[in-house]
Amino acid sequence: MLQAREPRLESVPQTPLSHQRNCPNCGASLVGGTLRCDYCGVDWEAPGPAVPVRLRPDKQAVRCFAYAALGLFFVFVYGLGILLVMISIVVGARTWGRINADPARIGGRNYCIAGFVVDGVASLLFFMIWIFPFLWVAYLGARDYLQMTGW
Repeated sequence: MLQAREPRLESVPQTPLSHQRNCPNCGASLVGGTLRCDYCGVDWEAPGPAVPVRLRPDKQAVRCFAYAALGLFFVFVYGLGILLVMISIVVGARTWGRINADPARIGGRNYCIAGFVVDGVASLLFFMIWIFPFLWVAYLGARDYLQMTGW
């Protein structure tokens, strides 16, 4: 009568190049790509490849990017785009919070990031086109006034 060998329970270091692993049932050391333990007789299936999950982007994240893109376009039209940019920042911040609260279920983080980047560009353009010229004219006027008065 054959007797079953006692499993060796010493730990086997798991390295990427090592083909040794432990049996999930008894902990015996296994070598190679075997799917059956010689000590306890348990069969198991090899794990399949991980399937990436595509999350649908959150609708508000898409709106955030749309507001930002429209804001960038309308910055050149009397500065009205800055209102859309402000709306985009508020919607994007709220959506960013929702995505971070449940990242495994809600997608759209890239839309939020793109919206924030476009918001920054639109805000910079708004400042350069509509605010900076008025500040420059005010500076030149104040400088001339101070030179005339002797300051």
